[in-house]
Amino acid sequence: MTSMQLPIEFSKPLLLGSSNLGKLAEISCFASQLGFSVVGLNSSEFTALGEPPRVAEVADSYEGNALLKARAYAKHYGRSCLADDTGLEIPMLGDLPGIHTARWGLARVMREVRGMRCVPARFVCAMAYVEPSGRSVVTHGVIEGYLRDMALPTGGEKPLPFGDFFFPENSQEPIGYLVSNGFTGSHRFLALAALVKALS
Repeated sequence: MTSMQLPIEFSKPLLLGSSNLGKLAEISCFASQLGFSVVGLNSSEFTALGEPPRVAEVADSYEGNALLKARAYAKHYGRSCLADDTGLEIPMLGDLPGIHTARWGLARVMREVRGMRCVPARFVCAMAYVEPSGRSVVTHGVIEGYLRDMALPTGGEKPLPFGDFFFPENSQEPIGYLVSNGFTGSHRFLALAALVKALS
C-alpha cells in the first residue's frame, strides 16, 4: 500500500471507464496495492442507470483516447473517472501498431514479423483521471521487452492476448503471467502509480 497521501476523491471507489473484466481485475489489483479501489461500468451502481455512452477512440495518441473515455464517463455519471489507452510498439515497424494495436491483433503482428524468434518491443500506457468539474491529469507507463513464442491457437479458438507473448527485459515469463502473480512493474501499474503521485 502506498505511503503517499491520497486525494479526497480517492476515499470512495473511482469509476474505471471500462467494462472489460480482465482490465478491471488487473487495475483493481493495482489500485488496492496503491491504497484505493475502483469499480467498472458493469457495476450494478452504473448499469442501473442504463447503457453507458459509446466512446469512439478516434484520437491520434494514447493520451487523447484515454481522455476521451474518462471525460465522457465522468460527465455522464458525475463521478471522477479513470481510463487508459494501451498499445504495443515494435521499433522495427516504426513503433506500430501503437494506438492501433487492438485493430491489428496478434495475427497481423505475426505476419509483419514472420520468421523472427525474438522481436524487441514495448508496451505503453496512458492513464487519464478526470473529475466532473473537468480537471484532468494524464500519466504514462512504459515497459521494454520483446515478443517471443508467437503462435495462434488452432481449432478456431479465440486468439491469445499479447500479454502471453510479451516478455519484459530480463524476464523468462510473459507479462500476462507476471501480472497475474502480483508483478508491479507493468506499464499499467507504472502509469497508475505515477497518477497517484501526481494527484497526491
